[in-house]
Amino acid sequence: MMVLLAAPVAQSMRRQGGMVRGLAVGVVLGFLYFVTDGFVLTLGEAGALPPVVAAWSPALLFGIVGSATLVRMEGI
Repeated sequence: MMVLLAAPVAQSMRRQGGMVRGLAVGVVLGFLYFVTDGFVLTLGEAGALPPVVAAWSPALLFGIVGSATLVRMEGI
């Protein structure tokens, strides 16, 4: 998951030269993933979400976000 989130950031750093901005976006996305994962897993443990949804939703959500960003940057 982290590689998928880092790929668009690495592409933008290479193309735009904004190394600090790209690094900040990568750190924020990684932190947001871990916060979301912990929150959703807590909801699953509490019984508010089904266990399968709690386990897979952060990975699917950030996978979709990372894929969409990568596709948008590559212009596919």
